[in-house]
Amino acid sequence: MVYRVFFSPGFEAGVETLGGVTRAELASTNHELLHYVDHLQINIAGLMLAAGIAVIALSWFGVRRGERWALFTAISIPVVFLAHSLPIHQTAAFSFDAIQHLGPGVVWLPALIIGGGLAYHGLRSVDHPVGDASADGD
Repeated sequence: MVYRVFFSPGFEAGVETLGGVTRAELASTNHELLHYVDHLQINIAGLMLAAGIAVIALSWFGVRRGERWALFTAISIPVVFLAHSLPIHQTAAFSFDAIQHLGPGVVWLPALIIGGGLAYHGLRSVDHPVGDASADGD
């Protein structure tokens, strides 16, 4: 997002115009509004980076140590983001290229599901190691 703010003719991925107005036209007619949009985009990018770092840290330091709370927290961060951000795209009052705009999120979703499932399976094997008599209730 930060790259698009400074080096792209559009507003964000898949959004070339807002209400038929290009970024250049908005800069010439309402410079303050364009700066406001840019400020929001840069802050959202920072928030997404921070959330990504949090998920990585939880996975690296919590899930790898077998902490269930870390796994569920690491999975809940992107799930809450997705559940919060996708519905508004169904009612968007501006036109956008859905593949370019939402595509990156759709690409990482299977990785989140598969990775979460593998991590959960790994935590279960830590809880009940193969050959552990106490795991069978004996």
